[in-house]
Amino acid sequence: MILYHGTSQVYANQILSKVDVTRSGGELGRGFYLADQLAFAVAWAKGRYGPNGKVVQFDVSNSAYANLNILSIGRLRVCSTWAQLKLTRRTRSYLFGVDVVYGPICNYPHLTQHKFESAQAGAELDRSSPKVL
Repeated sequence: MILYHGTSQVYANQILSKVDVTRSGGELGRGFYLADQLAFAVAWAKGRYGPNGKVVQFDVSNSAYANLNILSIGRLRVCSTWAQLKLTRRTRSYLFGVDVVYGPICNYPHLTQHKFESAQAGAELDRSSPKVL
């Protein structure tokens, strides 16, 4: 399974050595976010970091991904979770208590995200031979 992470050149180089699922947060709380779509990851990286925006590609083993504890959530839950986390300032700390949370991106419901939040999930990303595109 090919997944993409938009970031800066500096962080891209750090990610190649080790993925840190505790470092950042987003609309579903603390974790490492990946997209199914290269175009979205590129647009996000360039929009945030300009010419220093880069994308890291991960090739996660299908069987390894299938063995993770995955919570699939819909748009309504994604958007309500995001609103609640912003209101309570927990976008960098909230965890669902699973390996991966899968669902749409609130403002882009036709796009999906995978939030890797456990150490086991991060280890699978490290084993996936990430590369900067």
